[in-house]
Amino acid sequence: MKYHKAGKNYVNNIFHHNCEIIIFMYVLITTLFAVFLFLYGFFPMMQYDNSISTRNDIPTSINHTKVNKDLLYKPLVQKMIIMVIDALRWDFVNNSYITGSMPITSSLLRNKSACLLQVKVNAPTVTMPRIKAMTTGAVSSFIDVAFNFGKAVVSSDNILLQAKNHGHKLIFYGDDTWLKLYPNIFSRYEGTTSFFVSDYTEVDNNVTRHISDELNKNTDWSIMILHYLGLDHIGHLYGPQSSLVKPKLQEMDRIIGQIIEKINQWNEKGVSSMLIVCGDHGMKDSGGHGGSTPEETLVPLIAYGTDYSSSNLAANHDKIEQIDIAATIAMMLGLPLPSSNLGSVSIDIINTLPFQSKLFMLHYNAVQVFKHFEKLPDYESFRCYFNYISAIKLHSEELKTNITSPGKISHIVDLYYNALKGVKNILVQSMIHYNLAFMNAAILLMLQALLIILNSNPLEPFSFYKFFNWWIATVTFWFLMNYLLCSESNDIIEVTNMSLIILVMTCFTLNSYLFARIAWKELFKYNFKKWSTLYSILLIVYGLSLTSSSFIEEEHQTWYFFWITFLLLKVTNYITEYHSSYLRKLNSNSIRNIMKMIFMMIVHRVLRKLNSTGNKYANLPDIRGWIESEESSTAISVILLFALGLLFLIASFIEKEDNKSLLIFHLIVIVCIYQRHVGENTVMEIPFLPKTKSIQEVQIFWNALALLTIYSLWKMIYERSNTQTYLHSFLLLVTKIWIFISAFLHRPYNVILIPMQLIVHLMIFSSFQNKNNENNGNKINHTFIHFCLGNVFYFYQGNSNSLATVDISAGYVGLNSYNFYLVTLFLCINTFAAPILSYLMLLCHETSNREKYSESKSKSKIHSINQIYTIFIIFIIITYTIIISFQRYHLFVWTVFSPKLLYVAVHSAVFFSIIILTQLLDGLLKK
Repeated sequence: MKYHKAGKNYVNNIFHHNCEIIIFMYVLITTLFAVFLFLYGFFPMMQYDNSISTRNDIPTSINHTKVNKDLLYKPLVQKMIIMVIDALRWDFVNNSYITGSMPITSSLLRNKSACLLQVKVNAPTVTMPRIKAMTTGAVSSFIDVAFNFGKAVVSSDNILLQAKNHGHKLIFYGDDTWLKLYPNIFSRYEGTTSFFVSDYTEVDNNVTRHISDELNKNTDWSIMILHYLGLDHIGHLYGPQSSLVKPKLQEMDRIIGQIIEKINQWNEKGVSSMLIVCGDHGMKDSGGHGGSTPEETLVPLIAYGTDYSSSNLAANHDKIEQIDIAATIAMMLGLPLPSSNLGSVSIDIINTLPFQSKLFMLHYNAVQVFKHFEKLPDYESFRCYFNYISAIKLHSEELKTNITSPGKISHIVDLYYNALKGVKNILVQSMIHYNLAFMNAAILLMLQALLIILNSNPLEPFSFYKFFNWWIATVTFWFLMNYLLCSESNDIIEVTNMSLIILVMTCFTLNSYLFARIAWKELFKYNFKKWSTLYSILLIVYGLSLTSSSFIEEEHQTWYFFWITFLLLKVTNYITEYHSSYLRKLNSNSIRNIMKMIFMMIVHRVLRKLNSTGNKYANLPDIRGWIESEESSTAISVILLFALGLLFLIASFIEKEDNKSLLIFHLIVIVCIYQRHVGENTVMEIPFLPKTKSIQEVQIFWNALALLTIYSLWKMIYERSNTQTYLHSFLLLVTKIWIFISAFLHRPYNVILIPMQLIVHLMIFSSFQNKNNENNGNKINHTFIHFCLGNVFYFYQGNSNSLATVDISAGYVGLNSYNFYLVTLFLCINTFAAPILSYLMLLCHETSNREKYSESKSKSKIHSINQIYTIFIIFIIITYTIIISFQRYHLFVWTVFSPKLLYVAVHSAVFFSIIILTQLLDGLLKK
């Protein structure tokens, strides 16, 4: 009977432990689903007119006054070349940013042989949505930034489809994003992948080698599109201040000169031709793009082919939106405007036309755009509507009287222009729809997940009555949220995706079941008293800071403040401890701990200047800028060698005596990391090592890492030391692999962050050795400290809440071709290297001492740390989704709040994936 009872208790313990793990996994998966659901509801999928425009849509009368549309609206050019230079920002052409970089282009602009326009680009400033904007004349959704890495065919009307339908033969060479968007448009083409950013030479040569044949031999085409990528790749790798930028601009300038020479010959022979040179987006001073700074959103457009030396317009309209390019190209080619177009024709480019044709183009443009405008409620109350009506009335009178008045013509042009501009702004705003039903469901699911994970007590017996009440209350509250919070006309409360509705209802049902078994009195009585007041306040302060766009842009300042506050508090504690103690040993420990805190303050002051980040102070001088400004690679080589040397010394210190053989693999991996930078010409060569293009080093690196993993696993199984557990050994192996891969992907000057983070971690825990680690409050405090430590080093790396600071080049290290899954994995590892490393180091420390903690307790510690980390992350997600729901009409919602939402979503997905893996290890690696 005694043994039967013991066995029953053992089974019950296992059941409760596994049940707790299952519930924990369920919470993680539910939260990830809720994050996806919120993104689905928040980011608008733009609804475009799926119809295709025809020539029948071109008006034949103006206010009942007949006009000859075939005479007034006809092709102005027979051949057109569109040359897109990726990341060509405004000051590369307009200012003497790099003296003498584009002499041919500068000469054309000085002589007014070409027209220079400033183009305003909408966020996100990445290639795929920018191509869509240029070709459809419609605004792309912010979520298109995710599709930038995949395949998304444009199904709406566009100028390329219009050109093909009207007999034009199109050819293309360059960025294969065009081929993914428009797979059946081009008669001849060759695409080059835009994601292999380490190449900035061949990627352009593959385009240029076709130009001579297409200009001189092949005469069957009428539209040629060229998209050069080299400048963008140089920006990602070295930044706009690199010495490689000027030669690349000179290369582009020579190609422009070659094309212009041929256009002049065609025009002399009566074949009217035109060249348009433009950038798809700009380039931040740090080299990236994706954000909304002027350097990223202002690009030049150069038009050559007609005489721009004089203008008969009184007003100067030399600034256009990127969506205006589609309308301008369509009218130059005499094509119907795309049905989804919201843009307006550039007046500067058509300013040499007769006033009748010019006014007719503006009228057609206004009529086409007003078809969308008339679908809005109360459209007649807007100022732009009165400008539209007035322009048509005056235009009709001008046609009837047939008396030309330059002043009146200029006034009509201004009325059309202002009407188009006003309508465009209103339509862009009206196209943004938020699905509040899914947004509210996501927030509700995350709130429920937070309450469930806070419950650490055994489940109570199931009650159907409680379950039914919770389910009814949940669904009722959801419906109330949908209807009470829907206060704007472009908030959508209806739900049409039945698969998502079924998943939401399933989650509500499971959550109601768990809620019915939670001891709510014990939950609030037991859980919240464990939390430190200080760290709870800091977490709440951080959540409140997310209500401000400025605090989001400068989030690194918040974490730097938290970190330095923690160090100062520890110094104060140790000084108090020193003065209140009469024991020499305790005094000695206090002095050592004070010195450690001071050392970490010095490290913080240096590393925060390694990469200037944020928005307000991003352009301040930093260590990275000083390193990259040096003509030689001495400084960066010394920093990289020092960092790798520290990594090897730390490995020698951490590895046990019976694991010293692993240092051979460590050394091989470290040498490969250095040599891969040698292959990219960023650091000096080591005399006795051959220089390659880093391909061999990459292969050796991965092979050495695989051998290190296999050898470590073999030692764990067959030669396991009595002082270590399987769990700790495996976590230590995972941490080492993470460190080596992160160092392999990092920029050479950022590798120093990894050993410094390890040193700071060791110092923190060495100063806590005499503290009571069994205290659960200390466990929460230690977890928050490491959560803070990971975020601090995350911003040391140069990251921010702008998409422009994502180091795209890290995704292509060692790759010969584009692989979506590997690129995504490498980008996530490189971006979130510091937070994950901090988390793994905390787990390794908590499982390191078997004498003090039994194996079962070590595993419970893993679960406790995972639980605390998950609470931190879910709290941040809930706080931010609630904030951005209320701020959805904020002026900076698409430039500041939305990029932060993407970062929060990816951060949670990456962290929850790692937490799920460690939790599985906790359950599977049994003695």
